[in-house]
Amino acid sequence: MVFGDTHLLGFTQDPLGVHLVPLLLNVPLLILQSMAIARSLSSFPFPGVSVAQRQARFRELFRDDFDLPGIGRFVLGRYWRVATPQEQQDFLGLFQEYLVRAYSARLGTYGGEPFRVTGVHPNGEETIVNSEIIRPNSSPIAVDWYLIGRGPYKITDVYVGGVSMKVTQRDEFASVIQRNGGRVEALITQLRQKLAVAG
Repeated sequence: MVFGDTHLLGFTQDPLGVHLVPLLLNVPLLILQSMAIARSLSSFPFPGVSVAQRQARFRELFRDDFDLPGIGRFVLGRYWRVATPQEQQDFLGLFQEYLVRAYSARLGTYGGEPFRVTGVHPNGEETIVNSEIIRPNSSPIAVDWYLIGRGPYKITDVYVGGVSMKVTQRDEFASVIQRNGGRVEALITQLRQKLAVAG
């Protein structure tokens, strides 16, 4: 990828360049950060790497590189406002561990396969880094990273194969809460039970 190639980076919608300078200056940082994260995500499983080691690496990635408080508020939606402060705190802790377990298993299936960044472009207050995982004898898997900030960036969502991480979780969690009379505590209890069984 040539950093100066604005067509390749998806910058054709802003011919005056007014909004592109800050983003263009940060393109190398965006790409390097996203590649480091994605390579970590796609580096499992290797022989000798245990499930616990894989989950520990994902736990570090979610803690350091994801906007978990923002994602958590989005996922709970209107129920975030009715949750007590203790419920909010409990949910965020359980939610992080839930994502660690779910995505270390899901993305770990692409372990060791080549990864490349295909574009970077602004999307409102966010920046999207488009990438793909190259699979032998099959179509590439698109992985789009939604980031906020000005460096270090924080990931707000990941689309894998066109499916949003946080939208999927919002729909799933809203269904659980609705079936239980709108109680956030019911979701928290279910998350605890799932993690206890999986642990």
